[in-house]
Amino acid sequence: MKIKQQPEETPLETNMTPMIDIIFQLLIFFMCSIHFKALEGKLMSYLPKDKGMKTSVATPQLNEITVDVEFDEATKTSKYFVGESTYTDVDQVIDVVQKVYDQFRDQPKPAPVKLRAQPKVPWRDVIAVVDGCKKRNITNVEFQAAPPPSTPN
Repeated sequence: MKIKQQPEETPLETNMTPMIDIIFQLLIFFMCSIHFKALEGKLMSYLPKDKGMKTSVATPQLNEITVDVEFDEATKTSKYFVGESTYTDVDQVIDVVQKVYDQFRDQPKPAPVKLRAQPKVPWRDVIAVVDGCKKRNITNVEFQAAPPPSTPN
């Protein structure tokens, strides 16, 4: 008995070009036929009912007090920066921080003292700032990544 061999099936290849053309034509048709709702010159907003402006002055809020500590290789001492001022004594730094902190003590949330020290700064100088703040009842002291060291002019 002879076994029939089935003919090899040739894979069918579908041409995708006409399908893509139809999809793009439908897309263009719907894009052209859609009608967007036009605004009528009014925007819904809820404004306060008070008339006029009040002349109250907003009280400034202090977000943070930043103390930068850098180590001077030439003098082998640490320099402290609070704002634009430079100090070499920890007690001066703590006095300045205390003055600024007292000005904004009545805020709902007291401003933190952010301490940023360069990697070469000895730990005793960093801990001196933390201890000074603790002695003055400034308990919100945070450590932050140090900025790049300043270059001498």
